[in-house]
Amino acid sequence: MLMKYNLMSSRFNLAIMFFQRIESYILVFVIALLGAQINVVHAQSNDPYFKQGIYHFSIGNFKEALLDFDNCLKVNEEFADAYYFRGNTYFNLDKNEKAVKDLEKAIKLKKEYVDAYNALGHVYNELNDSKKAIKVLDVAINLDPFFADAFNNRGVSHHRLGKFRAAIADFSSAIEFDSTFALAYNNRGSARYYNQNVASPHRSDVELAIDDFTNALKYEPNLLLAVRNRGIAFSMIDMYAKAMEDHNRSIQLAPNDPSNYMARARTLNEMKQYAAAVKDYNSALRVNPFIEDAYVEMGNCKSRLNRHGESIQDQLRAAEINPKYYSGLAFYNVACNYSLIEEKDLMFKYLEMCKKEDYFKTRQRFEHFIEDPDFDNFRQDQDFVEFVAEVKKKIKTPKISPNSTQPGS
Repeated sequence: MLMKYNLMSSRFNLAIMFFQRIESYILVFVIALLGAQINVVHAQSNDPYFKQGIYHFSIGNFKEALLDFDNCLKVNEEFADAYYFRGNTYFNLDKNEKAVKDLEKAIKLKKEYVDAYNALGHVYNELNDSKKAIKVLDVAINLDPFFADAFNNRGVSHHRLGKFRAAIADFSSAIEFDSTFALAYNNRGSARYYNQNVASPHRSDVELAIDDFTNALKYEPNLLLAVRNRGIAFSMIDMYAKAMEDHNRSIQLAPNDPSNYMARARTLNEMKQYAAAVKDYNSALRVNPFIEDAYVEMGNCKSRLNRHGESIQDQLRAAEINPKYYSGLAFYNVACNYSLIEEKDLMFKYLEMCKKEDYFKTRQRFEHFIEDPDFDNFRQDQDFVEFVAEVKKKIKTPKISPNSTQPGS
């Protein structure tokens, strides 16, 4: 039986400065409110529309703030700060392209507008254009070499590009310039794990990550990401009691966040408390009924509880939601269930469907398949032996370049 997160490994969550948006429980990018740390010097204009816009922005009333900044710019089209704030406002209203235009206009009017460069980097990160983000964040850092936020956000860009050592260096710089920067501690903890580029990071690196998550919580005790991430890290090194404390705390902090239930369910799964894990997967699905991994993992737990019919339904539901990425995995797990209840014809039906999906193309999956105890009932079956031999012929072995670099470089 396979769970997608076992292949991909458990994921820490990355915190990026400036807005809050939950996207998925696999890897969640959460950014504190854009503009929360904007320098108060911007608010010194005597323009009444601008002052009203600042007030509405500060209380999160972005639609009203937008109207205020629009009126302000009708009076003065060369007001760089108004473009800056309107860009931030557009960002919070999910109008990222307009945010880019306003922030670029602010920079055009004020060449060394370090906050605008930093904000533009945030928007490019949100647009998944990490290379552009790095370019403008480089400018922000050149203008202000002690700008902790800019280092943190450039670290996020490097993280997204898989340059984890560069990300760790930037997060460390952010912490050097602001030793109480909770988000930077959280992000460095995440990057320490990813830098390993292996299924199971070294215990010492997980412990360093735990230290970073703990420091994040020292300075921001209710930082949800750090609580959840530390719980995941404790689970990785089999410190299940501490992991459960953090999982329970994350659920208290955000009872409607499915990521929290998923994290606790995975720890319960590792502890072989399958019935309790099923409850948490169901809790996650009540919040978001389209989480493919929840169905896959819950189905595998039900299989361990000999609830094979329910397990099969869960696997097929995952394939239905996302056939491109989950069909092969789901069909494999369905085949496992039919093997366990000795339904040979149905087992082969789904193994053939796996093969059609090219599921066994990697050596890792093939080796797991031939060692999977779920198929012990048919290990000596001649048809099964022939199927294994047929699949083995199609395995793709990755080519290793003699000039390849180390992971995370």
